[in-house]
Order: sequence, then structure tokens, then C-alpha cells
Amino acid sequence: DIRMPEMDGLQLFDRVVDLDPDIPVILVTGHGDIAMAVKAIKDGAYDFITKPFAADRLAQSVWRAAEKRRLVMENRA
Repeated sequence: DIRMPEMDGLQLFDRVVDLDPDIPVILVTGHGDIAMAVKAIKDGAYDFITKPFAADRLAQSVWRAAEKRRLVMENRA
């Protein structure tokens, strides 16, 4: 989520990307806007989902992200 105590979701996203730039990150928030979504995608987020959302929307994004990760790991081997 974008709004969290201690560190917001975008800061956490930046840290994750620093550790592994190929990991697909899905950001989910009830407080996002188009500018935030565009910035997140440009910065490398795999997807940006706003609340409320349908469960299948999240499931599809997670499935696609996992498949992307599998392919990245396969190509690294």
C-alpha cells in the first residue's frame, strides 16, 4: 500500500528495486492518482492497482508478475 507507518509504499518500492531491479512489484492503494500511477510504472512497478478492486484483477496481475519473474529467473540460469 502507499500509505503505511514508518515508510510509505513508494519508499519501500524504491528499496525493493535497489535490491533486485527485475522483481515485479505490484502497488495497491486507495490513495493513488494518475500521476502517482504513471510515476510508479515509469520507475519500474509492474502494476498499480487502486482500491477498491475486483479480486480477479489482483489475481491476474499476481499471476502475470509471477510468470514474468519465472522467465527472468530462467533466463538468468
